[in-house]
Amino acid sequence: MKEGYRIEYEKMLTEVDVTFFGLASGDLNPVHFDEDFASKTKFGGRVIHGMLATSLVSAAVARMPDTIVLLEQSFR
Repeated sequence: MKEGYRIEYEKMLTEVDVTFFGLASGDLNPVHFDEDFASKTKFGGRVIHGMLATSLVSAAVARMPDTIVLLEQSFR
């Protein structure tokens, strides 16, 4: 693959995605599931899990040609 290669990946995250991720990860923080609770936080409403969002990078990389394995990523 040449330097500068570009891919795009888009996914609409749904209630099912958030629920399954919460169950799989064990992160059942009410900020992800309870609108009343989440509305009183700095977010002003429910938010998806940060790791669910960043996992989409892995999904995008998996669509690249050849055998690509994501070994490290850093987000803040």
